[in-house]
Amino acid sequence: MKESAKGSMMDSIAPAGQHDLSAFFSAIGRYRAAQRRVLAGCCVVCGVEFKGTVRRRYCSGRCSVRAYRQRKAQDVGGQRAPLRAPEGAARAPRS
Repeated sequence: MKESAKGSMMDSIAPAGQHDLSAFFSAIGRYRAAQRRVLAGCCVVCGVEFKGTVRRRYCSGRCSVRAYRQRKAQDVGGQRAPLRAPEGAARAPRS
């Protein structure tokens, strides 16, 4: 395969001397991460507002673990009770 005078596609993506697949896939991963939609949300456990991707439900790993433990504690007869924010917690409007 003949290289052009300006260089290959790998030259524009990978740093000099790093022409392997890991650099190529890293560049693709960085591109896809930049394309993710970021929205404002409200944690379903503590009610704190945060910014995250579309699927995010909790503001931190701590709240995620707390929700998991609440679900396991409330698991009765194979049915889970829904998670609810504490009374008086402010909710961010979703668009």
